[in-house]
Amino acid sequence: MAKKGCSVLGCKNTNVTEPKVSLFSLPSEDDRRAIWLHLISREELQDKHAHSYVVCEEHFDPASIQGTPGRKRLRRFSVPSLKLPPRRSEDKQTQTEIKENLNKFAQTDFFVLKIEKGAQTANFLTTTLPAVQKVKEELMVCKKQLKLVTSSCLTKNTFHVLCDKFLTKPLAEIVKAQTKLKFHGKGNRYSAKYKQFCINLYYTSPQAYKLLEQALCLPNATTLARHSLPISTEVNEHLMTTLKAKVNNMTNSEKVCSVVVDAINLKTSLFYNINMDKIIGLQEVNGLQSPVLAKKALVVIIRGIFGNWQQPIGFALLGESKNSDDISNWIEQLLEKLIDVGLDIRTPGARGDDSC
Repeated sequence: MAKKGCSVLGCKNTNVTEPKVSLFSLPSEDDRRAIWLHLISREELQDKHAHSYVVCEEHFDPASIQGTPGRKRLRRFSVPSLKLPPRRSEDKQTQTEIKENLNKFAQTDFFVLKIEKGAQTANFLTTTLPAVQKVKEELMVCKKQLKLVTSSCLTKNTFHVLCDKFLTKPLAEIVKAQTKLKFHGKGNRYSAKYKQFCINLYYTSPQAYKLLEQALCLPNATTLARHSLPISTEVNEHLMTTLKAKVNNMTNSEKVCSVVVDAINLKTSLFYNINMDKIIGLQEVNGLQSPVLAKKALVVIIRGIFGNWQQPIGFALLGESKNSDDISNWIEQLLEKLIDVGLDIRTPGARGDDSC
């Protein structure tokens, strides 16, 4: 094996004295070879055969070397940057335009190699050289690729914003819910609002719901059956929407129902509901409260006559003062909503404490 030594001025490494140190031949391109020779202070080798002279790996940034220990190679456009000989003060106005334009970094193939701050460039290296133009063109391509890769890293929040922008509100809610449910553990992962939507979907078409279960994260029928629909002293539009979806799949005989008004006694007490920002325990009819302690609760329930089903519709809290007009108007409003839903009401009536 022929003996080869590092061409850097002052370096004594050879393939004999330091067999574990890799040696890299000078670039075959004239322009790149000129840069190397200028950095290692060996400009006189410019016209020599490139493969006859080498530079050892100790003069390169470790990040610019890739490959296995037994077969190392340089990254593209790497230049010597370590343990370089002192430079002669040739022409301080020859500061490389590459360093100015690229913020003192040479970026190629998504690899960033920091150039030493004091690096000087020979007079013959100008922006008109083909190699410099080629580096700039490749740099522009790398920047575009980097921008494309960065923009493709879509975050969940950005995805939700795009859903609200390009999708309808109901569809956007479904898609956003899927992104949350995908990484949620088992147990109590469905919100009340999402369950309400799923109940409406299930009652509209059980067959379609079973088909969508294969593609979306949806609660099964057992979970939906355990979910209780919220009722209040006001007419619950969500409840009426769900009830309408259910009634649309009923037979005519199953739609026949009775409305039962039941009254129960309450123990007088007050407490503050933080979530609702409301004091519970006062007289309340159709959402309107009175400064009177509630002693009775009036509950409205619908029951199937030919079908085995029942559903609470609403309730009212009553105190000592009895306002029959408000109660009558409230019950009439509920009956109108139930008729609009499609139920066939036959026997409205009352039971329990008739003093209400």
